[in-house]
Amino acid sequence: QNLKHEELWGRGKVGSKEINEFLPSVLPGRTKDIVKASAAAIASEKSAPLVASAPIAIFAQGFSLNVGAYTGETNLPHLKEIGIGSSLVGHSETRWRKVNVYDTKSGKITKTYIQRGDTDEMINQKLKLASREGLGMILCVGEPREVRDAKGHVAFVISQIKKDLKDLSEEEILKTVKAIAYEPIWAINTGLTASDEDAQAMCGIIRDYLKETYSEELAKKMRIMYGGSVKPGSARGLFSQPDIDGFLIGGASLKIEDFANIGQTVNELG
Repeated sequence: QNLKHEELWGRGKVGSKEINEFLPSVLPGRTKDIVKASAAAIASEKSAPLVASAPIAIFAQGFSLNVGAYTGETNLPHLKEIGIGSSLVGHSETRWRKVNVYDTKSGKITKTYIQRGDTDEMINQKLKLASREGLGMILCVGEPREVRDAKGHVAFVISQIKKDLKDLSEEEILKTVKAIAYEPIWAINTGLTASDEDAQAMCGIIRDYLKETYSEELAKKMRIMYGGSVKPGSARGLFSQPDIDGFLIGGASLKIEDFANIGQTVNELG
């Protein structure tokens, strides 16, 4: 029987206002780690008292492999120095970066193109570095629309996981990979959400792969989460699935009422 780990992540979009309003309404008396917030949210002095006494972990949106004088980049030593012990890795917005070109007079977007970001090989290096440094990672995977339409999504996602975890031992994976988040790219910032059945199918396939490749213990202990336009109306059905342990939430974390409603659903069903 799989364990429900009961996780809720505001994917880098939860600010101090959301922290202050969300915690009292959802987390009274809670003892489990249920909410994760981006580092920026915890920087506010207004949030500090609540954060100090609440089941919250701080994580980064990402980090660079470069160490040294690289302007504009944050690396693992930087994160460790300010007390951040976790980060996302492999999110689609870092695997593929959307670049907008703006008209200088009107300020309107005139062109958008996609630029290659982190490869699976780079993500694998980041996970190995995190393992050596003792930091926890949330590994994000997911397929684009054209792959899903061509029914190649299973092979695509399993290939990502296989390459991302290459040469990591079971012990290193358990220590370093705190969760695997399935985020179909076509459901991110689009308003589209995978059906309960489709989300469960992929999360179940990921757990089966971990069991077959590593062990039943690792498969049971691994948090497998869903992300992709999760809303209050879809949270109950998704979280009721046996292999979905929680959510990685983007847009809904900007709306405190929606985020709180999702949190209450996870709390109720967990």
